[in-house]
Amino acid sequence: MKKVIQSIQDDVDLGYKNALEAYKILTEAEKQIKEAKANILEQAIDEYEKYGEKTIDYNGFKVSKTQSARYDYKHITQWADLKGQLTNVEELAKLAEKQGQTIILDSGELVDPAKKTYSKESLSFKAK
Repeated sequence: MKKVIQSIQDDVDLGYKNALEAYKILTEAEKQIKEAKANILEQAIDEYEKYGEKTIDYNGFKVSKTQSARYDYKHITQWADLKGQLTNVEELAKLAEKQGQTIILDSGELVDPAKKTYSKESLSFKAK
């Protein structure tokens, strides 16, 4: 796998392959790999659990099972009220940024402009 990927990169670097085509190929491969990983995850976990240890050594890698917790606060009235207030402030701060100045609300409260940053450029491929 490593050699194939390096070969594609080398072909682009040497001008043998169009960079856009190479990026498309790698994007498609990445999607297929993610799908394949998702499809075999349960089987891989079953295999891992056969070892009966928290962390195992497997082909030069330390393997352990992880699981993250997520919390849902939407049912808590206080949280929903504060979240609504926060959303309102965020929208006003975005508006202030677009206008290029602090907004003064009817209440006299000031809303400073949000700081706008941009992510790194990327390409998106979608089938027609």
